[in-house]
Amino acid sequence: MIKRLLVGLLGLLCLLGGGALATAALWGNEVFDEDGVMRFDAGTITPGADSLATIVDIDRFGADIPYVERYGTTHLSVTTLERGDPTALVFIGAAATTEVDEFLRGSPYSVALRDGDDWSVRDVPGVTVPGLPQEQDFWLAQMVGPTAAIPVPDERPLTIVLMHPSGLPTGPLALSIDFVVPQAPDWIRGATIGAIVLVLLGIGLLVLALRMRSRRGRHVDPEPVAEAEPVAEAEPKPERVGDEPA
Repeated sequence: MIKRLLVGLLGLLCLLGGGALATAALWGNEVFDEDGVMRFDAGTITPGADSLATIVDIDRFGADIPYVERYGTTHLSVTTLERGDPTALVFIGAAATTEVDEFLRGSPYSVALRDGDDWSVRDVPGVTVPGLPQEQDFWLAQMVGPTAAIPVPDERPLTIVLMHPSGLPTGPLALSIDFVVPQAPDWIRGATIGAIVLVLLGIGLLVLALRMRSRRGRHVDPEPVAEAEPVAEAEPKPERVGDEPA
């Protein structure tokens, strides 16, 4: 009885563990892409039509991201929505605020401020044209691409600069915060395999417990009793001739 209960309980625990792993695998597959990136939409910035750059002071970004720093890194990424062309390039760079102020001095640019889920923009007029951003040597992090992403440096005060790599106006810019966990795809595969193994093991243990119950309740037929051999009847003695009763 106790052995059957223990086997059944172990089977239930395996099923619960398999269900938990399956849930984790489904969640991970939903929120992470094939590169292990979890992306949070950070809204769209629409700079002025003549602005050659858009800047964001990181201390005023106002976005909190749930993440575990031990397992991944946080990136800020940008995609240009210029003319609806998904292949249009954009530059993103992070630098000390004083360096950015010197770089854009006298140029037309926009200052983006985040208010809740929306962005407000303040245009700063100018007449000069700054140098090409990727040719500057003061960036702490930089990237050019259809979707450009950089890890956010720890240095403060820090300013993010968004520009077209050729120095043209960028048009609207879509921002996102990316939590990058390179091991996430491997963890998802491992959780999937573990879930399958635990579920199959749990089902097997429950079936075993049910069979143990069936065997316990089955009555064993008694062994047949050997039939006793019939007792041989004594044969009557033959009467001798001449033996007559007196």
